[in-house]
Amino acid sequence: MRMTKIASLLISTMVSSSALAAVPDTPKNMPGLRLMEHQKMMMGDKVIYEADVNLADPSRKQYGLEIGVDDKKWQVLCTDGSADAMLDGTRDGYGNLTNGWMVSYVVTDVTAAGSARVELIYTIRDLARGVNKTEHVHADLKIGDRFTTTTASGTKVWLIVSRQPD
Repeated sequence: MRMTKIASLLISTMVSSSALAAVPDTPKNMPGLRLMEHQKMMMGDKVIYEADVNLADPSRKQYGLEIGVDDKKWQVLCTDGSADAMLDGTRDGYGNLTNGWMVSYVVTDVTAAGSARVELIYTIRDLARGVNKTEHVHADLKIGDRFTTTTASGTKVWLIVSRQPD
């Protein structure tokens, strides 16, 4: 009698555990981690780009961006929808910027068909050559193709956006 009870208990435990093992694990609908940042790219008082960006969004893609402004060239890695900037310069003995450059950029509106939008603001200052300019370039371009334009001041600007491997 005692053996019968133990055997039935053991059999019911095995049946229960195999039934539980057969139930597929379903992912819980848990909210994803969000790390929000408000980004704004401006030229003077004019807003060129503004967005709330979730920096923790795993679906955001990275792109290579080549920027050419006259004789200067930069290659950067950027993430879709995130504004970024680079700068370099030299100062005189009083702390005034005499030679330098600043480049702000953002790649947005990337489509599956391969088009993208780039907003670029650059400042180049070279007092020895009499260069002191800040300009905005808006480009709707095809990924992988070179976008070239000449600004109102005569500056030659080119851009290339390239996909990065996943």
